[in-house]
Amino acid sequence: MTDVDFPILPGGRLTIVSGNPYGEGSGSVIYYTPCVHDYVRLYNTGTSAWGSHQFTEASLVLPDVANKNVDIFFANASGLALNAVQWSSDTARATDIAYQNGVLVKSGSISNLYLGSVRCSTTGSTNDSETQRFVINNYNMIRKPMINVDSTAHAYTSGTDRPWNNDTTTRVEGLVPTEQHRRRCSTGAVAEFRRGIHGNQSYWSISVNATATLNNWYAYAYLDAQARVGDKHWAVERLGYSYWQPIERGNNPNGYYWYNKVWSHVYG
Repeated sequence: MTDVDFPILPGGRLTIVSGNPYGEGSGSVIYYTPCVHDYVRLYNTGTSAWGSHQFTEASLVLPDVANKNVDIFFANASGLALNAVQWSSDTARATDIAYQNGVLVKSGSISNLYLGSVRCSTTGSTNDSETQRFVINNYNMIRKPMINVDSTAHAYTSGTDRPWNNDTTTRVEGLVPTEQHRRRCSTGAVAEFRRGIHGNQSYWSISVNATATLNNWYAYAYLDAQARVGDKHWAVERLGYSYWQPIERGNNPNGYYWYNKVWSHVYG
């Protein structure tokens, strides 16, 4: 019988915690650690064929940049190792990824297997938490929930749109690096507020990648009482970095807000 190198999906996951493929937190080092198994297939340009490699946990110090997306690749260059390529903007790659036999690799260097993407939220550091999902895997993906709750009671009477309580930290943020990730993301939210004078609404909505504009699917309270309203955003998100920001508009002299919750999820 002849041994055959059967195609298998890469068995590891990118993680922020060494030894834990599902770890969360923040840090300056990204790890590729075994998850479902410890093999990975890489394309050999010398033989024009795929080959399987057993691997142990690999690590990579993140680039010394802030607010930048970074693609992570695995290659065999005198030993298995991770390498990174920065994006040129929040939504565009400097070096593209491409398919080789149906597998995503680095364009122009197909021996580099695309494992996923990371966003450096601060200089040389990333975060994977309920408010910032910035470590995204291309293999062995899981659903990563996001949630941000703010119960700071506040009055807002102006008819000018602004972030909830004028605070942009009430948002959730995520990274959507490929087409398959784009189609697996959704957002919802709920708010409680009270309007004061009959006939003058209080408005609220989730805004995507904007901090001062209600979307056209906003909700509002119209009665002289407490209102609990919800909103959902079902859309194919843009590639790259996105944030989902709750927006409010008082539009009455007694607009009063006291609870806001935004939730979303990405896969990675």
